Amino acid sequence: MPVQVSLTRIKESSRGTIGEICCQVLAKTGKMTTLTHQSINLLTSRSRLSKDLLTRYPDAPWDSILEQICVMALRELRKGAPIEFLEPGAVSPVAWFALNPLIYEHNSAVLYGPGDSMKSLIALYCGLLMASGVSGANLMAAPSRRRVLFLDWEMSVEDLRGRVRLLRAGDPRLDGTVDYRRCAYPLADEAAEMKKVIADGGYDMLILDSLAMAAGGGELEKAESAIRFNAALRGLDCTSLVIGHTSKPNDEQKERTIYGSVFFHNLCRVSWEVRREGQTVGLFQRKNNLGPKHDPLGFQIDIHAEACHISVSDMSDEPTLTKSLPWPARIQMELQNGKAMTCQDLSVAMDADEAIVRTTLSRMEKAGRVGKLSVKVGSEFAWQSL
Repeated sequence: MPVQVSLTRIKESSRGTIGEICCQVLAKTGKMTTLTHQSINLLTSRSRLSKDLLTRYPDAPWDSILEQICVMALRELRKGAPIEFLEPGAVSPVAWFALNPLIYEHNSAVLYGPGDSMKSLIALYCGLLMASGVSGANLMAAPSRRRVLFLDWEMSVEDLRGRVRLLRAGDPRLDGTVDYRRCAYPLADEAAEMKKVIADGGYDMLILDSLAMAAGGGELEKAESAIRFNAALRGLDCTSLVIGHTSKPNDEQKERTIYGSVFFHNLCRVSWEVRREGQTVGLFQRKNNLGPKHDPLGFQIDIHAEACHISVSDMSDEPTLTKSLPWPARIQMELQNGKAMTCQDLSVAMDADEAIVRTTLSRMEKAGRVGKLSVKVGSEFAWQSL
């Protein structure tokens, strides 16, 4: 039968289960001609649509076609995933990395920060590392190349091509290909099309830039925006790196949050906050549901007219970034090279509350990271890194 009917963009809401139906027939020219493309409620009567289609093409049993496609769509929509056993096998790792320590396999990581923090450049760098099967500054990739797709709601393909050229000039090993798709609609509205794109291209790694646009861009403070986005992303069944933003960035804040509903933070498995000072960029892990929190990662990014070089930075020369480090890391920095300091000296040097420093030192002592000197300095003991 020369009839083709497709049902896409299915969404359940208080109005019912709504989708977009497209009915086409094969014309004498050999090409498919569209009879109608409209929204349809899968749970209400379709007689009006059937009558309209019969007037346009009477040689098809439209009543039964529409009934069958709606029933099949509802059945598939509500079927869900199959039952699986949680009994571990001989080799069942807790969690493994797609890009160590930034991205876990089969999970989503959020990389968020204010504008001009170079988070998009770092995300593209991560994509090139995985597509090329090479490791880079602070990041370790498996030697097997991955199929990476950059889903972009913000820039243009020419912008990304220019950045790829600069990154490859800075590191010729980055010869892998990252594919690009320009996006304009929320991810949840394009979930069906995106699944087909991923399947056809064999992609196993996604980069999404950015979260606000991919989640709809409108009412990000509402939980529904975060829930719809994360449900759509989970349905794609890919490892992913999502680029997000912060609201009203303040350098004095110890920790910033992802812009929008708190559910963007609650529903992600791993998140990294990005902070920049000059050409130094720090990544601070704010959440990890898959393992212990990792120490901050520092990157030195030198961009010239012809190349972009990315190398490791310890962030110790950037006071603004140093203040964002965890207390144990800041104390270790003060006690480096065999230096000994009292709790009071440390609190003054770090501009920190003495009670916080004392509590942190006690925990670090139990972990074997610092120790007290046997002789007091004034009225208290001095501490030294072990």
